[in-house]
Amino acid sequence: MRKTAALAVLVLLIGLAALAPGQSVDRGRRGWVAWQRNEVRGGNTDWVALVAVESLDTCREVAQHDAASMFRDLQVRKEVRGVPVAAVSYNGVSIDIEFPDGRHSTVSNTCLPQTAIDLPLGRRDMERALALARWPHSDAERERFHRQYLVGVNGPTVENWAVEQVEVITEFRRLALIAEEHARVNDMFGRAGVQEAEQALRPWLGRLSNRR
Repeated sequence: MRKTAALAVLVLLIGLAALAPGQSVDRGRRGWVAWQRNEVRGGNTDWVALVAVESLDTCREVAQHDAASMFRDLQVRKEVRGVPVAAVSYNGVSIDIEFPDGRHSTVSNTCLPQTAIDLPLGRRDMERALALARWPHSDAERERFHRQYLVGVNGPTVENWAVEQVEVITEFRRLALIAEEHARVNDMFGRAGVQEAEQALRPWLGRLSNRR
């Protein structure tokens, strides 16, 4: 029951994350988002939105096609972002990548429902995230806000490690975290408009991260 509840919360938070740049689903229409999940064994897991579509069947086709194409590409290039690959395998669902230093990474695509929102973050959304980091908002308010993105899992022990908690970082929350860092040094970040916020978020557009 605990795992089911945690998964439900995680799916909800994923549904609030950004689509790939330039992608959107009409507001009020139920859509599906193909996500790519990249998990480094013993490390962080990164989620990247691939595309938003209207039907689940289309989403599955896109997810499978992307995974197969990525596998073929890895077989030819034998490297990931400049890092050599020792071995790569594909079981039709996920890609397992082994690096020369013994590290393993698993890449899998999945489809999740999303209630449509306008993306990227609008000016008002950015202003809300920036304001949360400053007075008159309190530390207690910020703690309550961030607690929504912490999901207790208490998973089983596998190979001497277990996932106890998942921390999800959406674009909105990432901007709030960035603004809090600037608020600690009391600089002028984001006080003259949202241009600095847009620039700070640019590397993270369409990305959802989780930390364990």
